[in-house]
Amino acid sequence: MSLLEIRSLSVSYGRIPALRDVSLDVEEGEIVALVGANGAGKTTLLKSISGLLPRTPGSIRLEGELIDKASPANVVRAGISHVPEGRRVFPEMTIQENLEMGAYVRHREAGVGQEIDAIYERFPILGERRKAMADTLSGGEQQMLVIGRALMAKPRLLLLDEPSMGLAPKLVTAIFSIISEINGNGTTILLVEQNASKALGVSNRAYVIENGQIVMSGASKDLVSDRKIIDAYLGEAID
Repeated sequence: MSLLEIRSLSVSYGRIPALRDVSLDVEEGEIVALVGANGAGKTTLLKSISGLLPRTPGSIRLEGELIDKASPANVVRAGISHVPEGRRVFPEMTIQENLEMGAYVRHREAGVGQEIDAIYERFPILGERRKAMADTLSGGEQQMLVIGRALMAKPRLLLLDEPSMGLAPKLVTAIFSIISEINGNGTTILLVEQNASKALGVSNRAYVIENGQIVMSGASKDLVSDRKIIDAYLGEAID
């Protein structure tokens, strides 16, 4: 049984179709990349999984349980955290308060404070500035914060939407190293990323989406040498 199973999912904005009959699987322990151009439907798919958009035909299951009617809060409770495109920190809250909000659905549980400390160990710059307002952070620091905030819900599946967007190359490398580390610690990841080279380099498998439809899928190591993928997204094969 897949951790995440999507079957024949369609989503429209009014009369305009955004996703058409999309099916995909994410196995426990994997990093699965979703690659495609702007407007292909990548963000729509993540929002649909998270319950942020109404779904039309199709189904979404987490470990076999239907979640396609669940509210966003209940999707988080079920074990899915979503790091949205554009980072979306709570700007007038401190770093500490942002992390506490990440644990909102489990705020009565013991150990939340220790887990915040663990986030600070993973991202020392956040610990050094824990009382600073989130909107004073750089883009890279905000990306670290929203990833840390998402991890505070203890997800089984982490949805990452364009984590490298707007970052300098050095920070892009650091963020992808963090993604690998999070996965190595046991969190399954569905990664949406326009930087196809980085996405395919870090993932186990990938799906290619065009105009709201999955047009190709396979092991990432195979897709990086596929001439269609190289021409459309990479420019050259990954060494």
